[in-house]
Amino acid sequence: MRVCSFELATENYSSFLTKGFGTVRVGRRTNTFGFQIATTNPAPHPTLLFALRSDGGEFPVEFGIRINLATGEITDTANNSGLIGWLDPSLWPSSIAPYPLVLRWEVENTGLALIPRLIIGDEEWLYPSVHSPGEAWFTATAGHDLENAEIGAVFSPAYVWCEDRMN
Repeated sequence: MRVCSFELATENYSSFLTKGFGTVRVGRRTNTFGFQIATTNPAPHPTLLFALRSDGGEFPVEFGIRINLATGEITDTANNSGLIGWLDPSLWPSSIAPYPLVLRWEVENTGLALIPRLIIGDEEWLYPSVHSPGEAWFTATAGHDLENAEIGAVFSPAYVWCEDRMN
């Protein structure tokens, strides 16, 4: 069962089981917003998708990556810019020992630009900044490519958040 459709850049991820984990409204007073989820350690190592994207609007925004846990490669799927880094293999020690791995998008809203940071375990990567679309709803999505494995077998419950200025 496919929970939601998932297409980023020019690639189609129809072979992935994906799910939306919630939405957050980002307005002009929003300081930061983000999405966090933890993974379990299913065998064999899957490829994961992890994204935040705006719904509709004049200037849609996407922050999305693909993580190949077998090789450690982290690929930018939203901007189609290729490899952005490698995951330290010690964060995912073996294919048989259960080990949670936390995935987190944290996005700073300056009013004119969205500045995202990708955090996986204890490692952090800067991700390309984009022009802010103004007020927009962002959907948090994650997925995997394991056959016959439900989303709950690979991902823990997730949360999205938004911090707004008081004035």
